[in-house]
Parts: sequence; C-alpha cells; structure tokens
Amino acid sequence: MKYFLITYATKTGSTKKVAEFIALSLTNKGIKTNVLPMNEVTSFNDYTGVIIGAPVNGMQWLPEAKAFITKNMDTLRTLPVAYYLLAVVLNGGRPFFVNKLSKAFDTSSQIVTPVTCGFFKGIITGEPPFILRLIFGLKKDIPKAIENSKEIQDWSEQLIELM
Repeated sequence: MKYFLITYATKTGSTKKVAEFIALSLTNKGIKTNVLPMNEVTSFNDYTGVIIGAPVNGMQWLPEAKAFITKNMDTLRTLPVAYYLLAVVLNGGRPFFVNKLSKAFDTSSQIVTPVTCGFFKGIITGEPPFILRLIFGLKKDIPKAIENSKEIQDWSEQLIELM
C-alpha cells in the first residue's frame, strides 16, 4: 500500500493548507498520508513517497525546503519525491516572473530529482503593497484564499501514478 509523507514549510499557513488538501485528495483515492512540517520530520520509515512543498519568497523557494532536501538527500534519493510551490505571482503576474518560477526548483532538483513539480497560486493577506504590484504586475484584488483547488486535486491524483 502506498503511504506518502507530505511535508511543508510555510510563512503564512497557506502551504500547510495545500499540504492538507493534497492529503485529502490522496486519501479519497485510497492512499495513506501523513502531513508534517519539515522541522517535525524525524524518519522516513514506512513511506513509499515524499511530497515537499514551500512558498516562493523573493522569487526563490524557501531556503528551509532546500535545507530539508540537502539534509535528507541520501534517504530521499531512494524514494519517489514530488515538489510543489505556491507563488503570488501566479495570480496574473508579469510573464517574465511567472516563467522565472520554473527555475525555483533547479538547485533542489540537482540534489534530489523529483518525479514532478506542482506550481500553485499563492495568497497574500491584505492588499499587495504598491511596490509588489508595480514590479510583479499584480492586481489589487488578488484572491485571499486558495482558489485553485481543482488544479491541486488534479496534480495530487497524478501523483498516484507517478509515485
């Protein structure tokens, strides 16, 4: 039976919500899951796959994610691994920055190659500051909740075959 660890780093809680939604999607398909923050993972025993998620901050995947992968690379290289990120810029930001997100996993992918990577719209509490809107091309009315649950569900279900 497949048993996936879904681990995450988060600043505002949205990445945790996505981890929980992925777990729900997989559980509904008969996959056993365990959701833990990266700093609480102590063992990979019994897991048949690992899903690692973190938001993008400053156009970089959170350093905690890379540190987690580096620290556990020997074990992670023996398991199917998937990465996901949340980024506010995916809410209609300038194409230059959206395209740049594809490089967010480059360093981590060189350490442990994932079977797939998921890119999901992030949220920002309150109105985005003017400078963010100006630089990244964001609108004032960015969604304040995870609105792309169908996208996350579809990606989660693909993991069953890939992992």
